[in-house]
Amino acid sequence: MSRTTSRPRRPRRSTSACCLTRTRIVCHGKGELVEQLKDIAANFQFNAYRPTNILVDGDRAAAELQLDLTSVSTGRRFSARIAHFWSFKGGVPTLLVEYMDTALIASESGAPSKVHGDA
Repeated sequence: MSRTTSRPRRPRRSTSACCLTRTRIVCHGKGELVEQLKDIAANFQFNAYRPTNILVDGDRAAAELQLDLTSVSTGRRFSARIAHFWSFKGGVPTLLVEYMDTALIASESGAPSKVHGDA
């Protein structure tokens, strides 16, 4: 499991669009997030993006989403569940944290897998 967030916990800037830390991808601002989303769109076709549960409490919201995707490289169609956690200030989103099954996404992407201990 990993998460994507649009705001870092530590004030650290990367020279790339988004930086990969131990278990998350951190995008600094709207521009970097848009670049990350373009990369995802280049690898997967989104056939459906359905919210299954949404909870709102003041300036925070959580959503469970069901995705129907097709891998561009393999042509395989598959489903994935993701979770979004949003923070807002004055009605404007200020933070998005996304959790997904990264093992599923990686296996469906067609990218070569590396098993721990392989050379």
